[in-house]
Amino acid sequence: MKRLLLAAILALTGCGLGAEEYRNALPKAETVEMKVPGSTGQGLENASQGALEGEKAAFYTVTRGISVFVNGAGYQVLTLVKTITEYPATKVDEEKGVATWGPHTDALSPNTWRLTVTKLGEKEFSYALEAKDKNLKDDAFITILSGKHTSTGKVTGSGEFTFDMDATQRLPEHDKDAIGKAAYTYSHPSLDAVAEVKAVFTGVKDKDTGRLVDATYLYKSDEKTGGSLEFQFQGDLDEKKNTQLENLVLNSRWDRTGAGRSDVRAAGGDLQVGQEFTASECWDSNFASRYLNASWDATLNYGNESACGGGRSKAEYSSLRL
Repeated sequence: MKRLLLAAILALTGCGLGAEEYRNALPKAETVEMKVPGSTGQGLENASQGALEGEKAAFYTVTRGISVFVNGAGYQVLTLVKTITEYPATKVDEEKGVATWGPHTDALSPNTWRLTVTKLGEKEFSYALEAKDKNLKDDAFITILSGKHTSTGKVTGSGEFTFDMDATQRLPEHDKDAIGKAAYTYSHPSLDAVAEVKAVFTGVKDKDTGRLVDATYLYKSDEKTGGSLEFQFQGDLDEKKNTQLENLVLNSRWDRTGAGRSDVRAAGGDLQVGQEFTASECWDSNFASRYLNASWDATLNYGNESACGGGRSKAEYSSLRL
């Protein structure tokens, strides 16, 4: 995906007219950032093994790692828009409320790119990044990225955007591993308001297994109380079989100190039909595991649920479908 986005940036950063209003009205990467406390996590495979009491909590590690992945995808897309619009627009039609960057073709590229930003209201804009084979007419442009944004501040606002990686496969030059779709919906009205982000990945390639997977992420954060992250995804709980991926839903929540809890449900894959596993883990402000209860292996369990504290003494499973 990075190679594809870089190509678009290089193609569209030419000279032209100014478009400050359109440039400043688009979402920033910070607007859709999922802020999970602590250091960068590891992958899902470590969660199936469980952590030892006092070590870094396995499901905290997964939660942190997931947030890094989702933030990275959003950052790449919105940084692309930001980088392009930092350059003067090719055309600004004040009467229609439209600013355009491109069409432009890099000298050594078979692709032609065009970015269009349209004013819908006082602080509401839509945008679309399109591409085509440079030898085809303008009616051959296909939409790669599209979105809407209502601005309430420099890094606040609400909106949505979709990055269609499948569409890029129709271009003469494309990243063969960038497939599927990533759709974000977000709302962060002000710096001290609750921030909410929903990210849905459909048919994307898992870099480790090469399989196509779907995943959904629901994030909510309050600077005064803490936050939560629910996600639905496919993972391998039984590494010995390693034939099918199980469906998992995880609900992680934490307070301002970083202490938190994860509650997990798993089904499908190598599990028996109708069989469902659950797990709960709590960690302290240093992200050390203090309580674990896994239904699939009692030998992994330790601690007392009272150690969870902070209103997290009972399991709360994700609202997402398993």
